[in-house]
Amino acid sequence: MISSIRIQGFKSIVDQTLDLGLFNVLIGANGSGKTNILEAIGVFSAAAYGSVERESLRYRGVRPGEPALYKSSFTGKRFPPFIKLEAESSESAYYMATLNNPISSPEAKWGYSHEELKEVDRRIMTRAPGKSKLHVGNPLAIILSGIEQDLRQINRYKGLAAFSLFSEEETRRARKLIELLENYAIYTPVTDVLRDLSTDRMPKYPVGLSGRGLAKAVGDILNVRKKKIGGIDLDELMEFIEWADAISVIHPSGMTTGTTSPPLSPLLQFKDKFMRKGRHILSDLDVSEGVLYVLFIIVLLCHPDAPKFLSIDNFDQTMHPRLSKAITTFVTDELIERNDKQFIVTTHSPLVLDGLDISDDRIRLFAVDRNDYGATDISRIQLNAKALDLVRDGKWSLSRLWSEGRLGGVPKLI
Repeated sequence: MISSIRIQGFKSIVDQTLDLGLFNVLIGANGSGKTNILEAIGVFSAAAYGSVERESLRYRGVRPGEPALYKSSFTGKRFPPFIKLEAESSESAYYMATLNNPISSPEAKWGYSHEELKEVDRRIMTRAPGKSKLHVGNPLAIILSGIEQDLRQINRYKGLAAFSLFSEEETRRARKLIELLENYAIYTPVTDVLRDLSTDRMPKYPVGLSGRGLAKAVGDILNVRKKKIGGIDLDELMEFIEWADAISVIHPSGMTTGTTSPPLSPLLQFKDKFMRKGRHILSDLDVSEGVLYVLFIIVLLCHPDAPKFLSIDNFDQTMHPRLSKAITTFVTDELIERNDKQFIVTTHSPLVLDGLDISDDRIRLFAVDRNDYGATDISRIQLNAKALDLVRDGKWSLSRLWSEGRLGGVPKLI
């Protein structure tokens, strides 16, 4: 698990550290910097992969924009020479990269200035302008011994972290950290894409960043005979889809969907338990969008090929508030039980907060605000024992505390 990420000099973020749990919720006003946090991690993901440029950022869900505008530039404040990003894992692996894309002459690819990769107290790789080293103990460094382990001519647009990890055993902790980072992505589902009626902004496997391929991904993890979806009992899932009593994945040939040109890809099929036989079969083209969003989240949670570390922007969109509360509790319980994935989500729904048990340190809530000069501040919300008791007893609720402005992360309206 990634235990912390530090972001310096990225858009509205001057210098902030996010200490992460398994399920992390960011709340804040529109424009407070929540998506900037997700995108800073997206840039870091591309850096860990080895190349920061338009396509590698787009692949991770980072919005396209002028490269020069990624760097913080507050009026009257010191202009940062680099964007600096750091991550540490729960196994004491550490990776740092400083990236530069000059404001005056931005380039298609971002340059690396510094990099450092280590696990526990053993350095695996360091990089500084004009000189980089693979340290003694690194398998490649041993191969290069006697050749002066100096990589001065290395392409400054190429990251060295993944390149330095040649030994599975010797660098297991560091390798795991880099893999978590480089596979990270920001998901923002779109209804027409979930229905396979529109193209995805970035197709990926098992499901695109906007939701393309949902039916096939559900089919990958659905076992109708055992009534399981990704290890989850289908009856339990159907509690979120109150009108249906069955779900399956089929090819659209021969199925009436009400469209003149059905897609050629698989379709989700539902049985409406209230409709008469012969008119009770619905596809993903017919059902409410909330059902598709629930299944999208289930795929990211359960599919073995979904990233182990990911973000969902606007986690609650299209869901009824009570459904968003229930699915939040369900997802957090599953994450804790499985202990193999890590989510960061943003939300504007107060009821999402009521689905959180923030007395569990693995579930964390953060308020994101702009300070007096416009920079993003991140504050973890932790209630004292008395306040937690009041929340558990139903006398207080996190949703009400947030709506009343007691937790931060609200617009500063007159």
